[in-house]
Amino acid sequence: MHNLAVRTSGRVAGFIMRALTEGFGGSSGVHTLQDEAGLVVVHDIGNSGEPARLPRILTEALEAIDPSRSSAVVNPYEYSLKQPKTIVLLSQYPPDGLLFHALRHASDIVGAGVYVPLEPEGDYRAEAFPYNLAFRHYNARKSKTDIVSERRSQPSHSKALIVTYDDGSAKLLLGSDNFATHLQKMVRNEELALVLSVTSKEDSIFATYGSLVEMLAAQGEISPAVAQSLIIDIKDA
Repeated sequence: MHNLAVRTSGRVAGFIMRALTEGFGGSSGVHTLQDEAGLVVVHDIGNSGEPARLPRILTEALEAIDPSRSSAVVNPYEYSLKQPKTIVLLSQYPPDGLLFHALRHASDIVGAGVYVPLEPEGDYRAEAFPYNLAFRHYNARKSKTDIVSERRSQPSHSKALIVTYDDGSAKLLLGSDNFATHLQKMVRNEELALVLSVTSKEDSIFATYGSLVEMLAAQGEISPAVAQSLIIDIKDA
């Protein structure tokens, strides 16, 4: 079963260890850290029954898919709204709720290529209750959209959202797929994820991005055609 691992160091690694050992306490809340390279770490604890609040990582995912959802404009004098070109959601489970609507808007209205690989036929997560209901519901709704969902060749535990934009940039969310479906939010929900923005073709971040895309293609998580789109969207912009 495939998975993704991200190596961190310095303050980011310290932040993650503190989150994992409940160094921030067990009460509901959001903790974030941004390093000098622009890497953002998000730790979010949501308790069942708390006042309505979108999980922070879901907010990050929705803003990545649809930049118009962002609540901040950095420089309004030089601002133009970028549009997604290619979107890949890797999760054990099919998306629903706000996330599905955002993906459908990106594919059907914006015209982005949206790819949501699913587990192989016969995988227990597609057949066991209640996840089988989620898969049937998703397949019925997806059939009316331009979203592409191919079956993986083998089971996967990878969790990632990759979005490229028409200005040559990209955004990656790694580490949690709890934002994908309501089935994972029934009780106390804790999420830890990295948000990485790729804005330069020259620096080490772009090299890391390219290596990740190539690895996902080699593992069969995404097709060679999708991997090529993810690279070309940035390289040729």
